[in-house]
Amino acid sequence: MITERLNASGILPWQVVWKTTLITNDLIRKTFSEANAMGIEVVSIDKNTNIHAFQRDLMLGSVYY
Repeated sequence: MITERLNASGILPWQVVWKTTLITNDLIRKTFSEANAMGIEVVSIDKNTNIHAFQRDLMLGSVYY
């Protein structure tokens, strides 16, 4: 599972937590909006996610912020 590989990599300064799939556009927008309002960073992972590019993007994002 992607979350296990990300957490085991030691690259990220936080733990990745798996959440169930959001299946409608309205639910996705609502969830992302609520998380952003609370200062929580939300990312989307799907079957096309490249694990190495994803790790790099998250790492660069943490350096930026």
